[in-house]
Amino acid sequence: LCMPEPFVCDYRPLVSEPKLMLEQLLMNMKVELASQAFQKVQYKLEKLRSSAQRFTQQDFNKLIAEYATKALEFIVIQYAELDKDRSQSQQSNASDCSSDKLEGTTDKSPTKRTSLSESVRIRRSIDYTGFNRHPLSQSPSIGSVVKTNKINKFVMPAEPPPREKWQPDNATQTCMVCRVERFSMFNRRHHCRRCGRVVCSSCSTKTSLVNGLEVRTCDDCYAQLFNSRKPDVEIYQQSSDNLSGSSLTSRTFGPSFATIPEHGESMNLADALHHSELIWKLKSNDPVHNKMVREDFYFEQAPSTSLCLSLLGLHSKPHKCGQLMLDLCDNLSHYLKPIAPGVPNPEVDYGLVLSMMKTLLMHSKMQYINIGDPQGLVRCETYQSHLDLLGILVEDNYTDLPTLQELTKKDYVTRMRDKLIQVERLHLAVEVSTKCGLDPAGVWAAWGMNCLINGDFPQAREKFNRCLKPLSDRNQVIYPPKLLADVIDFLESTPSAVTKHLQLMKTKRGTWQDLLADPLLVTEEGDPNSIQYVECHYYLKTYASFYTIIDFHRRNGRWMKAVQFILDQKCSKEVFVESLLIPALKSGELGKLTDQMVMLDPSLEKWNPYLTATCRHLVKNRLYHVLYEFQIFMKDFIRAAMTCINYFYQGGANSYLDLYTRISYLHTALRHMQSYLDPSEWGSVKRPTMSEESNFSTSGQSSDPVRLTQSPEDVSRNIRTVSIQIEITKYLYKCLTNPDPEVTMPTPVSDSKRPYLPTMFGNTKTRTDLVNMVLLSGNDIATAFELSYKIIKEYKLGGTAIFTHVAREMAKARRFAYVRSLLDSIAKVGFGDNDTVDEIVGACILVISNNPSE
Repeated sequence: LCMPEPFVCDYRPLVSEPKLMLEQLLMNMKVELASQAFQKVQYKLEKLRSSAQRFTQQDFNKLIAEYATKALEFIVIQYAELDKDRSQSQQSNASDCSSDKLEGTTDKSPTKRTSLSESVRIRRSIDYTGFNRHPLSQSPSIGSVVKTNKINKFVMPAEPPPREKWQPDNATQTCMVCRVERFSMFNRRHHCRRCGRVVCSSCSTKTSLVNGLEVRTCDDCYAQLFNSRKPDVEIYQQSSDNLSGSSLTSRTFGPSFATIPEHGESMNLADALHHSELIWKLKSNDPVHNKMVREDFYFEQAPSTSLCLSLLGLHSKPHKCGQLMLDLCDNLSHYLKPIAPGVPNPEVDYGLVLSMMKTLLMHSKMQYINIGDPQGLVRCETYQSHLDLLGILVEDNYTDLPTLQELTKKDYVTRMRDKLIQVERLHLAVEVSTKCGLDPAGVWAAWGMNCLINGDFPQAREKFNRCLKPLSDRNQVIYPPKLLADVIDFLESTPSAVTKHLQLMKTKRGTWQDLLADPLLVTEEGDPNSIQYVECHYYLKTYASFYTIIDFHRRNGRWMKAVQFILDQKCSKEVFVESLLIPALKSGELGKLTDQMVMLDPSLEKWNPYLTATCRHLVKNRLYHVLYEFQIFMKDFIRAAMTCINYFYQGGANSYLDLYTRISYLHTALRHMQSYLDPSEWGSVKRPTMSEESNFSTSGQSSDPVRLTQSPEDVSRNIRTVSIQIEITKYLYKCLTNPDPEVTMPTPVSDSKRPYLPTMFGNTKTRTDLVNMVLLSGNDIATAFELSYKIIKEYKLGGTAIFTHVAREMAKARRFAYVRSLLDSIAKVGFGDNDTVDEIVGACILVISNNPSE
């Protein structure tokens, strides 16, 4: 009904099979006519009872998709020359490789093949080993071809070879008839059905009957079949004309095959769509013929995105149509794969393939926009990013191109990026990372390190700026990231002379001899004017924490800069401890640190927070000797005296024999207290004023003031306390070392927890226990009483209770003479009254009365 008159006779035989009629229309590029025909008969075709004749919209969409794919199909052979590294060609990373043997060729060695698509059969197979090929510039001349043909005349085989015996596509890169036409994605390979050779379209425009079918035949076979009486000279002249580009007469196929115009005379797409000549013809009820036609079918204009899009315009489902366009992009990207690692395919126009993919992607995006599919648009954006990346890789002559699907695999992309970094194609590695969703920081880092190694410091700064980020709060103990640490280590370890040579090589032209002849002023590695130091200072100032900067100065022996930085930046106490104090303690350089602190501020006022932090750290880690030296340095005399008493005199002592061996620390503590009262001992450090009275006790050190302050009265009282403790230590030591067996030995006082040694530096109970120990030790009650009474009077202890307890203990030991001496001493100093004496005597009588033996 809708078929124009010139086409009726060609399509009338297919009326009984509407599918074949529509397929033939598509084969002959009658796209609009196929659409009109299907729309008019669609309803009737879907209602047909016969499944063979029924043809639905879904079937029509499938047919459209099939031929739209064929509109982009082209045949190329992937091969590697034998004179190149064979091992490289055998390790091709193309997909779906399989082993096969070439039959009908001079080379019988196994080869590797890769199938481009499922529809491409034997003649579309891909070979990776290939045969010796000749560049176009080395092609034999016409005269040599004719001469060769005269000597080695082709003899048509007696019987047509079966398809599996045909020459494979990789058998040659030029036509086996004319020996000139080179095959490419625009110059297709064909097979002569009579001899099985690979020929070009210009040398295979005729047909002949083979096994009862009219099939493509090359000029040589056709001449031997139909012009067997024609002189050989005419045959060779015909070949010569073919080479020179002149058209041949009577080159027409039969009614079932395409008539292929000569090179340079191909119809453009507009002409092809409107021509009336039937090129491809199907037959009703002849599946064998139709199968052969489909196998040989190709669009003359292929690859053509215009034809493909024209066919896809008939698709009824925009969503599937858009997805099909993306799938076609995936298929096209397989043609970008190299024939071997690092070897691009010379038969592929990479720019054209990319242009086709971009056109398909744009129309796919339009499909998704029209139907309002956000997910489809997201996929298109991903494809666009990957296509842009492929374009950059092609423009930069990168040969190991991936497919679009490979770019979606993170592991593959990561390996690709790492390989680019390894071969120092860093700008491509950045593009791969950015467009494939990888973190580009590693690439920028590698690029920056590469610039550093080459002495290009400005470029290194720019590259590192992309992967190193400044800290929001630098005044913390934050260790540098590995990259920053590597940069600093490299700059510190590179000699200045080498760096200057690299700089000169970048700015001057010349040979190594010129550079060696140019004298350079070698600077010391620690010179702040050296290139390394300037670069280190830049990276530290821009990206490092205060801790890292101070540690850098200290490691390089710049103590003054490190200490000055603490004050200038008002660093935290934690930073001071971690960056300066701890390393100084480990290296035994605490003296260097304190010297620099005094040089910057002799009064030490600016260092007060750090002095306190230092003491706390030393106490926490039980570094008491260092603590003592630091307290002397900071003029904290009271705490220095307390350190002598608490940690050096009392610490770990089990008896007064131990305390006697440490009595020198008490004398040292006395000197420190006296220094506290002496203004000349403070030097440049300002003597603090007492804000509040601090009791001299071992309960702990005040955390508020930097230096512990006491009034002169308190210091004098503490001095007397230490002096008394010295006397007690000496007295008890005499008691412990007295050889007289009758002498009572002092023993540690037992309480509810554990025995302990009472001293004058405890509380009232401790001092009371100490007085009891003194009175009960030795055999010289007068001396013991004098010393004890001084303590009782000085610290206002309960004398009556003490004397009563001592008398009771003496009575228990049946040392009544000692009781009498005690009473005499009490009466001598006039302590108490008669009631006091009665109480002491009464306690003794009570002990005696409770003992039956008395």
